[in-house]
Amino acid sequence: MYNDVTFKIINVGNNRINRLNDRFVRYLLAGGKSKLFLAAFVNSALLLEGENQVVDLELIPGEIHGEDAKTKLSVLDASARLADGRTVDIEVQVVNRHDFRKRGPYYWAKRHALKLEKGSMTTYAEIKPTITICLLAFDLLEEEDAYRNSYSIRNDKSGNRLCADMQIIYLELPKFLRFIGVDHPRTGLERWLLYFCNEEGERMEKVMTEDVVLSKAKDLELSFWADDKERELYFQHQQLLMDAYSDEHTYRVLLAQETEKAAKQGLEQGLEQGLKQGLKQGKREIAAEMLKLGIDMERIVKISGLSEEEIRGNSTL
Repeated sequence: MYNDVTFKIINVGNNRINRLNDRFVRYLLAGGKSKLFLAAFVNSALLLEGENQVVDLELIPGEIHGEDAKTKLSVLDASARLADGRTVDIEVQVVNRHDFRKRGPYYWAKRHALKLEKGSMTTYAEIKPTITICLLAFDLLEEEDAYRNSYSIRNDKSGNRLCADMQIIYLELPKFLRFIGVDHPRTGLERWLLYFCNEEGERMEKVMTEDVVLSKAKDLELSFWADDKERELYFQHQQLLMDAYSDEHTYRVLLAQETEKAAKQGLEQGLEQGLKQGLKQGKREIAAEMLKLGIDMERIVKISGLSEEEIRGNSTL
């Protein structure tokens, strides 16, 4: 699902920080300024309370290299090793690239596989669990009654867990906003999600009086904004984010128009096959229109699912 909630979250203007911007996320959670923020966010996302809370952690590189130069490099926004050996990776995704259902497990698998490197004395039994936290500015999952969804390896019939090694947690901000509405956040996780929704005003001020860590995070924003280099890189990335959002939004509008046209044609024909053929042709026409608008070919391929040959074959450019 894709909607304008994403735009409302990230379109903060030039006088405020978009807290989902990669440059700021890494400054806050992985910049080494304070492990306090990362530990607090991890505790909230994992629903840890009391004696179970993470009090100390070790920052580890967010880059996950493959076995050779041909293997895709993954760069996570923040990564840490907990005192008990578990690793936690955090990935923030603002624009829906339509591949995130597979990307989350891919990040988890690469991190987990590297725990048993060649020449290591570690045995399979000694491998510690890997946790991936995905913070999303768009709806991804069908579960409409929960903005936090946790996945693990379980028996399809009984639901019994095979092992504790895998956990992927999805936090969907649009669902959170629909869930909380105008209510005041009640938990640490709700306070953090409201913060990442770029909330301001009286409600956020009240949250920061209740949450010492988030109050300090607000102070950190000032130091980030005062750093000329960080601010320049922030604006560069913000422009890329807004361009990517614009491309995706254009595609969704065109797809909706073509879907409606195809549906009408299918109804007139009374044949389901006619609808499917109309949708396929609609995709090609959309791709051609996106080329005319000057949108990058690589982005069109990712969004439409068509090959470059199919797209160029249907374009007059």
